[in-house]
Amino acid sequence: MPRNETPLYLYSHQDAEWGSKLDQWWESFIANRDCARELQSALAEGAPLPEARFTELLGQWGWKRMEYVMANTVRIMQDNALPVTETDLIWAKGIYIPPDEGYNHRFAVNSPVERITAFMSQLREARQALGLFGREHCVQDGSPQDYTGKVLVMDPETLSERYWAPEYQLWYAWSGFGCAPEARGRAVFATALVDGEEARWNRQDFLGVLREDQLPAWAKEKLDELLAQQQEQATTMTM
Repeated sequence: MPRNETPLYLYSHQDAEWGSKLDQWWESFIANRDCARELQSALAEGAPLPEARFTELLGQWGWKRMEYVMANTVRIMQDNALPVTETDLIWAKGIYIPPDEGYNHRFAVNSPVERITAFMSQLREARQALGLFGREHCVQDGSPQDYTGKVLVMDPETLSERYWAPEYQLWYAWSGFGCAPEARGRAVFATALVDGEEARWNRQDFLGVLREDQLPAWAKEKLDELLAQQQEQATTMTM
């Protein structure tokens, strides 16, 4: 959990005004700006950053805000005709930054291009080292999946950053209108394989159905236990 616990507001100033949430927008904007300033100060000493300094910044601002600020930075660089690598640009476009004319440039990191590029590589490599499941680990056969009785991959963005580890992403879905791709309902009732917690989620909280070849041994063991319990309960009810 980052020390700065200001929630990241993902909509524009105009949206916040329409929704009477300007206080939330402003608090998030100030945190974005301060994060950008601290990153800029750190990069003034060179990049990539020393591991201790990188870890300190991550502990202060968290993954979500640091990635948000850097995605905004790359887009501002492109708008200003500064050289941006294709890898950085593709990554940045994968993070939604609402158009906010007059504000977005105020939380862009103004550092030499080569240092921005080096830090971006460091940020992506550190994120990859977490070993989180992504869409590439999910079934991709071109058709919407029915989630009932499947192991699902939770989107990391749905989870608090304190739970950003692959074991917290795996959930077994057992009911809910949201399990069916064509249903109007969104609810998915599922059990966490890591600890057996049961919870209600929305269909969009998951990246998809985990491919069978990606199921870790510990998760298969937990899944077998869960299915055995369900079978026992069903037998008892029948009797």
